[in-house]
Amino acid sequence: DALWLQPQRLEDEMFQDLRFGVRMLAKQPGFTAIAVVTLALGIGANTAIFSVVNGVLLRALPYQAGERLVVLFARTHNDEREFLSINEAREFGAQLTTLEDFTAATTQSVNLTGGAQPERVRGAFVLANFFAAFRVAPVLGRTFAPNEDQPGTRVVVVNEGFWQRRLNADPQLADKTVILNGEPYSVIGVVPATFFFPGDKEVEVWLPAPNYSGYMGQGAGRFLFGLGHLKPGVSLVPANAEAATIAARLAQAFPAENAGRSAKLEVLHEAMYGNTRQPLLLLMAAVGMILLIACANLANLLLARNSARGRELAVRAALGAGRGRLLRQLLTETILLAGVGGALGLWLAVWGMRALLAVNPDALPPSVLSNGTVSLDARVLLFTLVVALLTGVLSGIVPALGL
Repeated sequence: DALWLQPQRLEDEMFQDLRFGVRMLAKQPGFTAIAVVTLALGIGANTAIFSVVNGVLLRALPYQAGERLVVLFARTHNDEREFLSINEAREFGAQLTTLEDFTAATTQSVNLTGGAQPERVRGAFVLANFFAAFRVAPVLGRTFAPNEDQPGTRVVVVNEGFWQRRLNADPQLADKTVILNGEPYSVIGVVPATFFFPGDKEVEVWLPAPNYSGYMGQGAGRFLFGLGHLKPGVSLVPANAEAATIAARLAQAFPAENAGRSAKLEVLHEAMYGNTRQPLLLLMAAVGMILLIACANLANLLLARNSARGRELAVRAALGAGRGRLLRQLLTETILLAGVGGALGLWLAVWGMRALLAVNPDALPPSVLSNGTVSLDARVLLFTLVVALLTGVLSGIVPALGL
């Protein structure tokens, strides 16, 4: 019977410890406030940086089959990146068999006039299959038809934000025209606001690639980079070997334009964020040290507090509370502090990142954001919970063992 009742007794004692811990912390509001703020700053800093690490390094790009997305640049003999011409991009698209799709694009700001207020908007100049390669369906109208990336084609696809801001969210697109770089463009479709151009979340309008400002139809005019999905099961090694072979073929066929040029594919995620990996991990280590300092400070506060509670703890021991029960009580109080500090730290992390975004909208990459706000997914929440729990245990175990 005693063994059967033991779990129930342990549960009752845990609730007693929690209630007693809450009362003890409420009796010392000054100590509690200092401890909570100390932990909140440490946990908040770690949560904020982990949110960025999670969004940049751990989370997949927000595209279908984003882990298979690759980017292609031409390469010089020094292995430096170079852009592709429209003709080169079409040759790679026709000959690459290791990719299941291939498109090409670039970005450039364009002048929007003809309305109440002229402005500069961010534009993308793309081949006609761009949206098909990214598996993006329009929310209204259509995207480019196969022949709508030829010189002189004046059609444009806009995103929802532009459609609402400049076209009053009018569902009738048949008569909608916008003036871009002094030329009238017919608006043919609207794509979701959640879709962003890789590496440039400010893009609002998509235009045919030959309409790129400064392009005069020369075969050697280079301003595009390639994008596509590796076929399932295909790695970069054979894909790069094929790209290099195609580049050599083009160099032989067009020696004046392509001599000495090769080509190389990179995983898009790595190309976008690879250079941020080391700085982010170093920053994560730095804020981890800040949390350890916060734990040490809290441990010192708890040591002083436990010394002042010597009479209370002696009375409880005289009434039958064993060393384990006293240890558990003190750890419960510390974990309560860490829990409250973790909740406040989570709020500080969200507030701080939103403040950063308000000051500098480009400070956070799109993969850290969800609908324009800081994204706190299950991984970030679990991280905060684990950090708060470990902080409570680490801060409380040394003072508690000193009983």
